[in-house]
Amino acid sequence: MNLKPEGMNPVVVAFTGAVYSGKTTTIELTSKLLMSWGHKVVTCNEAAKEILEEYARKLYGSSNLSEVLDDMRKSPIYLKFQKDVIEKQHNFERLTYREALRQGADVVLIDRTILDWLWFFMLYCGKYSKSEEFVECLSYYNMCVCPNTHYDIVFLCDYSDIIDDYGNTSYRSIDDTTFISRLAQHNFIEAMLKISKFDYITLRGRPIERAEFAVKKIDKLVQERAVEAKIKERDSDE
Repeated sequence: MNLKPEGMNPVVVAFTGAVYSGKTTTIELTSKLLMSWGHKVVTCNEAAKEILEEYARKLYGSSNLSEVLDDMRKSPIYLKFQKDVIEKQHNFERLTYREALRQGADVVLIDRTILDWLWFFMLYCGKYSKSEEFVECLSYYNMCVCPNTHYDIVFLCDYSDIIDDYGNTSYRSIDDTTFISRLAQHNFIEAMLKISKFDYITLRGRPIERAEFAVKKIDKLVQERAVEAKIKERDSDE
């Protein structure tokens, strides 16, 4: 049961992991379960798709996002794209948090962390590392985004262990090169989490099993924060 006292800040939960590691599915299931437990939830979606659609429409006159993305990754324009994504995602998260406060929500769920965008930036933009745009983007990330980003807990969806509802491991259906690339992304994000200020837990198993595990952890954080808020409120009244 949700015992959120007046004025309690929401618990901010982020989900991260490699491409096709089950993040979005897990978030959707987690949100539904949290609401069934009596929590009020606000979700922050990733900004990349919205920006990609805008680039595809304005610069390419195309609706084929996959082709546009592949083409951009081969040119310096991808630097600007990634900077726009990082800026907008950071803004999305701040606005979502404010909306959660306005609605009185006790949980904010975020699809992808700032570490995800660092992976894509370094992977595809590293060849422009001596350019002014690269330095500017990385400086913005280090000086503006990182110090002003807060997650109470991060759930890392394990790519190598993702199991569908039929008990199949999804990575078996792709080629070795793709698997290695996605596993490298997972390992990069996990390494960054280990040296970051964020607490994280790795999620394994079927999406519903991941969601059930996450909900128990999130609910505990909310209850602990609620108790702390009530004690603080009581002390201020004395």
